[in-house]
Amino acid sequence: MSEKIPSGTVASSVEQVSNAVLVTGGHLQQAGYILQPGKYPQYLMSSLLHECAHWECFSTPVGEALADAFLRSWRYLELDAKNIELLDDRDAQYEASLAFTRYTVCTELLRPLSEGMALFTEFDYLPGSSPVTALSTTLAAILFGGDWMSDEDRRSLRLNELATRNLLRARGSTTVLARKENLLCQPFETKDGGYLPGYYFVKNLRNYLVSNRGLHKLLDGDLFLYVIRVVVFGDLELARLIVDPDVDFHFGTGEPFQSEDAINKILKRFQTLLEFLVHDVDEKFIDRLEEIVGSEKPWHWPDLRPDIADDIVAEHLSVINQSFSETSPLPELDVVSDLVKTNRRLLCLASFDAFITINDVGRCLVYAGEQENITEMVMGGAALPGIGPKSGAGSLEIYFTNEFDDKAIICVAHLGAEGVACFRLNNKGFDATKFMERRPSFRAAAETQAEMAQFIASELKDDVVSSHYIDQSDILVQGIYMRYCRAFYDEIQKGDLSILEKSKSILDMLEPDDYGAFSQYARVSLFNGGIIPEELMAAAIEDTQARADFLATIEGFSSKYRIPLLHQQGKLSILSL
Repeated sequence: MSEKIPSGTVASSVEQVSNAVLVTGGHLQQAGYILQPGKYPQYLMSSLLHECAHWECFSTPVGEALADAFLRSWRYLELDAKNIELLDDRDAQYEASLAFTRYTVCTELLRPLSEGMALFTEFDYLPGSSPVTALSTTLAAILFGGDWMSDEDRRSLRLNELATRNLLRARGSTTVLARKENLLCQPFETKDGGYLPGYYFVKNLRNYLVSNRGLHKLLDGDLFLYVIRVVVFGDLELARLIVDPDVDFHFGTGEPFQSEDAINKILKRFQTLLEFLVHDVDEKFIDRLEEIVGSEKPWHWPDLRPDIADDIVAEHLSVINQSFSETSPLPELDVVSDLVKTNRRLLCLASFDAFITINDVGRCLVYAGEQENITEMVMGGAALPGIGPKSGAGSLEIYFTNEFDDKAIICVAHLGAEGVACFRLNNKGFDATKFMERRPSFRAAAETQAEMAQFIASELKDDVVSSHYIDQSDILVQGIYMRYCRAFYDEIQKGDLSILEKSKSILDMLEPDDYGAFSQYARVSLFNGGIIPEELMAAAIEDTQARADFLATIEGFSSKYRIPLLHQQGKLSILSL
């Protein structure tokens, strides 16, 4: 399948604190198509779903707590720098260090898991019949397929069926295959994102729960990913440990120092949650999740964990809510809270450089190109009140939000960082001015967060407390993930993970004659989430002898390189990567 992909594209991203998503790589001329059902550019599907998975991970109690800890560290340093009287007796530098260290270590701890979930969404997940529907399924269904699927099909198929068709078609593309091959060539280490071990953990957690624990409902990708979100990212105790002012650093080497230390508590809680995922998730837990999340009634995160006593949940919520209420100690700093926290409710489908003109009659016109070389007008809308005639380089951002009664797409034009126009499609009662008062630009949020992070790093560069913990985080995180990845290797594939850990990448280990088989493995792994029945394997490799040779070669990798990539369970071929 041939695709036209823009050259010089910048990687898509999601900002950890603001949770603002940026999907890059599109042309401004495509903006109008993005607003039409099924017309989102097909080659951007992988990037959109990947970042959407991150967005959902951190639109949770743990995600909010991390944002709160970051803001708290910045505010304490700002207060100290401005010589403003502190609101309590503690030293601002220490408070900032405590908050920033917890934010940094916990972010590093969660990143491989978050990346693994995003990569699983990109390459493996398929929706099933569960009433639990992730945002990725909604977007995969409504934004894509208009260029190859008939309008009749789009009207007649259910949401999960539409999403499945679009996902399967995308995974047959050269774009997705190239992304999968690139992933498989990553180092098996957790620093710099931890993409491959995070992906290995998530994919083999699913394989283990389905094939070893018999939880076949988790073949439904939406349901499986929601289980991880609920257990880890929805955990109120982990959220509390990130923000609780009474959880302190303890430098002692023995008890009770280690057990009471803030970072040790976070590490232990995270491992407890992983243990719960592997050993304690059962049909009763899954059925309850489906019943609550899959209904149309409002629900709250504590509803999903009946195994945690009500009085403990109440205590966690009390600490979390108190911490959040104290995050903005001074009125003049509220703008930063708005900048970061309000964007967490939005998903940015696209952001484009543009040339913006506000004309004499209050219309905002968005052009492709620069002032000297404007090529065409892309779209226009009413400018916000009080903005006089002006022109200049800016941006057009397109947001998806379910904050209103129905899911909505909102366009925002910016002249620099200033919002100059905003309109919600097909809704005359939408108050653009009110929306923009609390919805700043994605780019402004990203720039402000970067400036804040730079300020914090500069102020804490000589802080021995934060450096003591942060310098150890790589080793601690690597150790935790390797423990569970090795366990899956031992349990499912009866192999040895150590040689893969020590190599630069799988590709670095292979002999040149095996490159072709490895590339074919990457292609086959995109079939059915890597759990492939005999008939699908025949569809993946039609020639009987070629199929037998491929399976023999990949199985032979186990003895040749000590990296088992596949195991057979009856008529199923289960791929580990």
